[in-house]
Amino acid sequence: MTKEEIKIILIVIFVFVTTIGVKEIFTVYSIDVKTNPDVLFPDGNSTATISVVSMNRFGITVPFREIQTEFVIIEGDQNIEIVSKESNKLTMKSRYEVGRVIILIKNIYTIIPIKVEIPIIKPTA
Repeated sequence: MTKEEIKIILIVIFVFVTTIGVKEIFTVYSIDVKTNPDVLFPDGNSTATISVVSMNRFGITVPFREIQTEFVIIEGDQNIEIVSKESNKLTMKSRYEVGRVIILIKNIYTIIPIKVEIPIIKPTA
């Protein structure tokens, strides 16, 4: 083989590998929901954040992609106060009542909404 043939073969392989890599890196394969912290305390000051992150096939966050989500509170809306609501993040603050909060997360990447439950419990020593 000549040098020109080797260059053409290497260019074709590079374009193929780059195309497959870009497709795998920038395509959403799953949605990860993170709750920080997992419980709230009924002190009127305890906050929790629910964030929705898109994941690619390699298990890392998809770059340059922000998920448009809808947060629907189906139970416990009287026990919390919404502090901030962004396109993929919800921050809530507890009130002075014990109970639980159930939130459905809807987006275009999941067929069935994701259900998140956050209990509001009294701290024990």
